[in-house]
Amino acid sequence: DGLDVDSLQNLVIKHFHGNTSVRRKLEILPIETYSSCMIFADEAFESDTLHADSHSLATLLLIRDIQSTRTGTTPRISITSTDMKAAGLARSITDLSHGERCPIICEVLDPHTQKTISNNRHLSLTSDFCQTNKLIAQVLAMVAEDRTVNLLFDELLGNAGCNM
Repeated sequence: DGLDVDSLQNLVIKHFHGNTSVRRKLEILPIETYSSCMIFADEAFESDTLHADSHSLATLLLIRDIQSTRTGTTPRISITSTDMKAAGLARSITDLSHGERCPIICEVLDPHTQKTISNNRHLSLTSDFCQTNKLIAQVLAMVAEDRTVNLLFDELLGNAGCNM
């Protein structure tokens, strides 16, 4: 089982292997051509969440630096931190009008890392972050509170998918 890559339409998945926290490994990739990017925590470090998060954040910062170097631009922020807090947003909206940067989603495992990201303006503006362990814990808590919620999650997140 798993994902059948041949059945994908309008999507191309390219898998490169190497240590992503080493700049020379990332520089061989055509990063400036990407329309989006996802950084997942390395399962080799899953028992040490801070190490996994450090590796993911190093990768994120290297990718953003390579993008800036290749395009000759620096990231521009369209709204201020005060505006974000007033609007209730987790991070700012960056200027993507000239294809300067592609959106990146970075997986974070440890809540301490998430707190550090929240308190660091520069880091919080580089990407969207998904704290997967917290998300899983919240889903489990919902099911523990009310088992009928599990039917909903099975429908939405199950192998068969959601059909309407």
